[in-house]
Amino acid sequence: MREAFHLNFGRRAVLILYLFFAMPSAIAGSLGVIGIEASSLANPFFQALVRGIMFYARAVDPSVEVVTVQNEYDLHRNQSNLEQLKSRKVRVLFLNAANSTSVAPLIAEVRKAGIIVIAVDVEAAGAHATVMTDNLQAGQIACDYLAKALQGRGKVAIQTGPSVSSVIERVSGCKQSLQRYPDIQLVPGEFNGSGSPVGGRTAMAQILKAEPNIAGVFTINDRQAVGSDKTLTEAGRNDVYIISVDGSPEIAELMRRRPRVLGSAKQDPYAMAHKAVELAGLFLAGKTVAKPKIQLKSSLLTQDNLADYRGWEAEPGKISP
Repeated sequence: MREAFHLNFGRRAVLILYLFFAMPSAIAGSLGVIGIEASSLANPFFQALVRGIMFYARAVDPSVEVVTVQNEYDLHRNQSNLEQLKSRKVRVLFLNAANSTSVAPLIAEVRKAGIIVIAVDVEAAGAHATVMTDNLQAGQIACDYLAKALQGRGKVAIQTGPSVSSVIERVSGCKQSLQRYPDIQLVPGEFNGSGSPVGGRTAMAQILKAEPNIAGVFTINDRQAVGSDKTLTEAGRNDVYIISVDGSPEIAELMRRRPRVLGSAKQDPYAMAHKAVELAGLFLAGKTVAKPKIQLKSSLLTQDNLADYRGWEAEPGKISP
């Protein structure tokens, strides 16, 4: 898929000049062709991440050419995408892998071609560097908030998702928090929402069938939360709390209509994009990177701070501290 997202730079000329001069001198220069592989371009988070990478790349090199593809969590598609990007002679690949470990041989082949690989959002074995949310912490703060909303008791289910590091760590963080509440009962079973609204609907239906007395559910992303909400609405269940990870504009809108949607541990796709482009420039300049894995801390979007929410669309030029 060719570049699918465009930015209006007319309103941001001053910001672009600032970014150019604020970045280390090693980053400034020609990027040529870069590739971005996202898991799903239907996901608002990855749409924002792509916009962010394009924005910061163009702040460095206004003539940069961007090739954007998606893998839909399919390793075979991941492989064909990387072959396509190699044939396009990209200098940098910003990779959201379909599988964090199985992708290693593919990355090895890409690196043999002299391409810099920066993993974004999820880890990818063999990448030069990784920029991601601290997903363990995101899962921890989300499920701690859920447990407190339930006053430390009740039956809680976890919706899992694709087999990538971010999902695994969010689930692990959630379980760590719930273990601190002895009267919280975790519903047994594997409820995989596949990272999508449809998957969230199906997983929530499975949860209601497995445990009709469910009190709360943690979903690994906002898209699953949206699907779960639809299932609960159809079932007439306004007594089940939902909490998630992403902090997307979509979940903020849902929270305004559904008090049972407690919140979401926020990700910052623009800060992630900025760090990824910065690392790419350093590697291209032959610099040594002391910290090749960067984890961005998460904070909670809740019903209490919803009025102050500024969505991803409102922060296209945000620079992380």
